[in-house]
Amino acid sequence: MVGLDCWKGNRTNVAGTSQVAMSQDATTVDTTNSLYAMKCVITYSAITSEVYQRLENYQITRNRTLTFAIRINQPVASYITPFFRVDGTKTYGTPSATTGSWVTLSQSQTIGASITSFEVGVEFGTSAQTCYLDNATLVFGATAVGYVDRDPQEETARCQRYYEVHGSAIGLPTLLSYGAAGAACGWSMPFAVLKGGTPTVTKNGTWTVSNCVQPSVSSPVLAGYNIAATVTALGSFSFNATATANVTAEYNP
Repeated sequence: MVGLDCWKGNRTNVAGTSQVAMSQDATTVDTTNSLYAMKCVITYSAITSEVYQRLENYQITRNRTLTFAIRINQPVASYITPFFRVDGTKTYGTPSATTGSWVTLSQSQTIGASITSFEVGVEFGTSAQTCYLDNATLVFGATAVGYVDRDPQEETARCQRYYEVHGSAIGLPTLLSYGAAGAACGWSMPFAVLKGGTPTVTKNGTWTVSNCVQPSVSSPVLAGYNIAATVTALGSFSFNATATANVTAEYNP
């Protein structure tokens, strides 16, 4: 499954049934400049589960040392272990015995010249537990650093490279034109930010329509997608998003 900020969760053995459910939590958060933490509910099956990030531009790590750090809150000693996964091979860091409070886990590794994939994350133990993760960082060098918030404009653009929403506001977007009965009329909708790859584009909810059927989306590319509706009768027609209707575009590296 895919969670917030491109974090992915899975089990390490596809034959098992262990899983991790991720959600945003505003109650149990790191005391260091945090508004939310990631709540991870792990279902026991004697198979370990994990939460990880896949680095899109892994090529920049070749022949360099990287350090991963993450703040964790675990109910059981040594339940969470950090890891690097380079070309499918996992290397583990050191867990912590601290329970019930926030502690930092970190791990350093020098990456080889022939790397073709790079993932970093944490692995959970084999029991049903609820844990919390916060303030993760990945930097060049052998020294862990603390998380520092980015400027909101930069943070928004980075997020929109992977996820963007059109709609969820009454009347935005509103598309109005004139067409013949039975004609499929629509527009090309640009993204605010180019996506990292071809996104999955989904029309959600019931839109407000006039003289046309519900719109549909198609032909997603890095820069945008098409949205169109079939006209009911000759004349003006329109469709628009509402507070509960939108189009989402999601790309997961």
